[in-house]
Amino acid sequence: MFMDPFFRYLKGGATASAFSTGLLLMQSCTSLPLPDYDAIQAELNQTHPHLEQALTDLRLSGVPGERDAEANALQALLAEPLSPAAAQQIALLNSPVITSALAEFGIANAREMQASMLSNPGLFAGAMRPEGGGRWQLDLGVSQSLLDWLTRPMRMQLSREALLEAQWHLLQVLQVNLDNVLQDYYHALADLQRAEVVRINLDAALATDELARLMFEAGNISELERLQHAGELQRRQRQLWQTEAAALQSRLSLKQSLGLPANAQLLLVNALPELPEQNINFAAEILLESSLARRPEVRISEQRLLQSEQQLALSRRYSLLQQSEFSLHSEREFSGAENYGVGLGFGLPLFDQGQARRQLAESGIASAQAQQLLTVQQIDKQINQSLAAVNASYLQTRQLQDVEIPQYTQILALGLQEYNFMLLDTFSLLRLKQQQLEVQLAHVDSLAAYWLARSALAAATGETFMHPDVINGIPQTDSQPQEHQHHD
Repeated sequence: MFMDPFFRYLKGGATASAFSTGLLLMQSCTSLPLPDYDAIQAELNQTHPHLEQALTDLRLSGVPGERDAEANALQALLAEPLSPAAAQQIALLNSPVITSALAEFGIANAREMQASMLSNPGLFAGAMRPEGGGRWQLDLGVSQSLLDWLTRPMRMQLSREALLEAQWHLLQVLQVNLDNVLQDYYHALADLQRAEVVRINLDAALATDELARLMFEAGNISELERLQHAGELQRRQRQLWQTEAAALQSRLSLKQSLGLPANAQLLLVNALPELPEQNINFAAEILLESSLARRPEVRISEQRLLQSEQQLALSRRYSLLQQSEFSLHSEREFSGAENYGVGLGFGLPLFDQGQARRQLAESGIASAQAQQLLTVQQIDKQINQSLAAVNASYLQTRQLQDVEIPQYTQILALGLQEYNFMLLDTFSLLRLKQQQLEVQLAHVDSLAAYWLARSALAAATGETFMHPDVINGIPQTDSQPQEHQHHD
């Protein structure tokens, strides 16, 4: 009797039992290995060499029971002033998003193993006794899908390609999250630095308002002038509240990216990295060529195209074998005689001829080709936009740093000289100070825009030269009373 689409082997006695046992042991001896992170480690070490490789290997080791070592490493990182590399390292060790991505790769690894397995064979046994008594007729056998045997090499290849795509997807998640950490880090530093400049400006406004009050009471200025100075003080106070709120929000975003609770203590430097002496000088075409060799999105689109092509080949090759079987028969009669036979069966392709499967694979190829082109175009756009932002913000920051800030510093010094000789009134001197602080605030904004654009360009290209190696500044903690606005 045929059991479509199974391969059935029936044999009486110990031979069938041994064959059945052998097939079962072949399947049961297959164990599930730990996910292989070697390729991901190698790529991550190339794109983020500033990360400590030992901690990266610890996070990606896949060995259970390493949480204590990770916790110790995290505590050591949090004890030092936070640098861009340290922030990314903390996220790699602690971020739930990255933990989830690593678990998803473990799921993909299990699916790859499952796809390479044959379906479990069926073991059956039967016995019949003649009506009048006598010897029993014994039947033993194993059934196994013939299609599983024929398509196993192709399925294993497809599953390996799917696992490779999962590896690139994990690398993409890692890089995107590490790049987002860098963006949040620069936002937090910039907002803290803005708040400091605005606070100094508020102090100048407080001094101006107090002077205006005293002069108004002495009858030296009009009520209009008094109210104008009071309005300026109120505007500066609102500006400080806004910048402090923005600083708090950016610090909370940074902590979330690092996988830390909102009340966690962070050591942050008080200034953004200094502007490099020279701007990066690369053509967009060169960066695009390098990016296409590094970006995981490109590799993912290539893998999907390859999988679609292999799926089409599989559907064409085995479309008529969806219902097929090969069988060997052996049975022992009541009389002790043994009968042998073979059988070969195929499903009649009257209704399902595999057209839908082939069309599905062909559409998958067309979709993968279009997605590949779209990915290249998006990367090209990101590189050109980020490169333009880097160049514009560098020029602006350089002008503010080398020309405007020294110029307003000199103006303030000259104004102080005139004030000492009673050639300039106090209000005019305080206005010069406020103008200097406005230029410093513009410098903070421009410098932040530069580092944010540079980190975006690093994310677009995957190039390591985009990351600063040294962060200058004095560490500040949430517990310092003079920096009460840093409390979370």
